[in-house]
Amino acid sequence: SQRWDEVSRGEALDPWVEAVDMNSLIYLQRKVLLQIGKITCQLDKTTEKRIRERQEEMKNSFHLFWDEKDGFFYDITHGEHRKIKVKTAAGFYPFLTDLVDRDKKEKLLKHLLNPKEFNTSCPIPCVSADHPSYDPAVMWRGPTWPNVNWLIVKALVDSGEREISRQILGKFLKSIS
Repeated sequence: SQRWDEVSRGEALDPWVEAVDMNSLIYLQRKVLLQIGKITCQLDKTTEKRIRERQEEMKNSFHLFWDEKDGFFYDITHGEHRKIKVKTAAGFYPFLTDLVDRDKKEKLLKHLLNPKEFNTSCPIPCVSADHPSYDPAVMWRGPTWPNVNWLIVKALVDSGEREISRQILGKFLKSIS
């Protein structure tokens, strides 16, 4: 994937990368664990406190992924927190969290709905169509992945963007049928 090109060093990543999609999923997982624990009464106070503290840490550091100028969430390098400026579908994963305010949401939706970026004939490609190495025929360099689309469409529905989710899903289903 283009998201790793500028940091790849042989077989390993150097420097390490903090991926926005992975952090979004971990944040969501912890939120769900707290909900399950509450429903089942199976969560002791110490564990609950530890999960809540970790959630708060993530919440307080999530701004590191956000680029105000571009209006997009990017992966970052570990430690120095340098943004890896490649727009990928991972930049929409924060929709799965409660960490995207209205201003950020509007900026992200502009990217999502732009036909030159993510609203392609088969939305949502794994990398923005305006990236120089975008190629919809090469794995992770442009194709659309149904599981990624499902997560983003679901997140849009959950955040109240039903019409946009219908548009994206309808276009995606039409393109693959």
